[in-house]
Amino acid sequence: MDDIDPVIAPVLGQRAASRLSALERRWELLQWAGLAVLVTVMVVSIVYGWTALSRQHAQITAQAAVISRQAAELARDERRIAAVCATWHTIGSVPAGRGGGSVLDVTVIIEARQAFRGLGCPGHLPPPSRRLLHRAARYRLPVP
Repeated sequence: MDDIDPVIAPVLGQRAASRLSALERRWELLQWAGLAVLVTVMVVSIVYGWTALSRQHAQITAQAAVISRQAAELARDERRIAAVCATWHTIGSVPAGRGGGSVLDVTVIIEARQAFRGLGCPGHLPPPSRRLLHRAARYRLPVP
């Protein structure tokens, strides 16, 4: 009861002053408790934020690795398609021979031309020769 304000004690009485002093102590304790809760919430928020950022960084790193592997696969596939396109261009540009020419010869040339167009290869094939058109009609093959 030493912390009772000597000015208030005679006005309120000893008992009321004692209650007021207890309320002041509770208020001070409540302020400290509020500060402790605030600091705890801030620390938990900072730790959670740091953890979330670390997880996101790990995910970004993993995605970057996946993207680089996909880019390498895509480049390899583009090189393969370019090689296939060159092959189809070479076969599709072969003129039909002077002889009778078999169905297989004409079919291979026509399908090479269709594959070249179907793959979307860069460049252009020369127009089909008259012989190739004539033989395609004779064997009832689609016009190249």
